[in-house]
Amino acid sequence: MKSLFWRIVGCLLLAVLLAGSQSLGVAANPGVTWDDPVRLSDPNIEAGQPALAVDLSGVVHVVWSQTDQPGLRPVGEGDTIYYSSFDGENWSRPIDIVVAGEGLAAQFPEITVTPNGYLHLVYGTGGTISALMHTSVPIRHARDIYAWSKTSAIASPAQGQHGFVSDNRGYLYVAYADFYTKNINFLMSKDNGETWGREVEISAGLQRPDEFGIYP
Repeated sequence: MKSLFWRIVGCLLLAVLLAGSQSLGVAANPGVTWDDPVRLSDPNIEAGQPALAVDLSGVVHVVWSQTDQPGLRPVGEGDTIYYSSFDGENWSRPIDIVVAGEGLAAQFPEITVTPNGYLHLVYGTGGTISALMHTSVPIRHARDIYAWSKTSAIASPAQGQHGFVSDNRGYLYVAYADFYTKNINFLMSKDNGETWGREVEISAGLQRPDEFGIYP
C-alpha cells in the first residue's frame, strides 16, 4: 500500500515538473508564434487526410483528399487528391492531381521527396479491393497537373491508411494492411517507383482473428 502511495506521489511530482518546464520554455522563447491559419480547401466541400513533405530547398508540399462528387460514395470517402505548396511566403493555387474513376475513391494520400528532385504520391482507391496507387512528378513541375506521371497500382487489396517514406538513396518504402490476411505488408522500390519488389509480410501470425493491422 505504501509502495502504491509513493508511486502516486512520484507521478504527481513528475507532472508538476513537466508542466513547469513547458512554461519556462514558452517564457524563454516569447517570440515563437504561429501564423494565422490559411484555408487551402473549399469550405463548402468535405476535405481531410492531409499529408506534408518538405524538399531540400525548404518548400512545403501538401496533399489532401476531397469529396468533389458527394452522393456517389460513402460518407468520408474522398474522390479527388489536391496539391498545393508553400515557398515561405505564398501558397500556390490548389490543383486536382488525381480524380478517381467511377466507383473508386482517392483517399489516404501520403507523399515523400527523393534526392533526385521528385515528389512521390501514394494513395488508396477505397472499397474492399482497394489498390494502392503511385504517381510522381519533378518538384519544379509539381504545380502542373499534366506533369504528374500516370498512376499505377503497386499493391492490392490494401485497406485503410498506409505508411510511405524514402531514404537518402531515393529508395521508396510502403507499409500497408492487407484486406484479407489482416497482416501488415512491406514494399520497396529502388528505381524511383518504376518497379516495386515483392511484397513482404512483416506481421504474419502476430494478430488474433478479431484483430486487424489497419494502421501501419
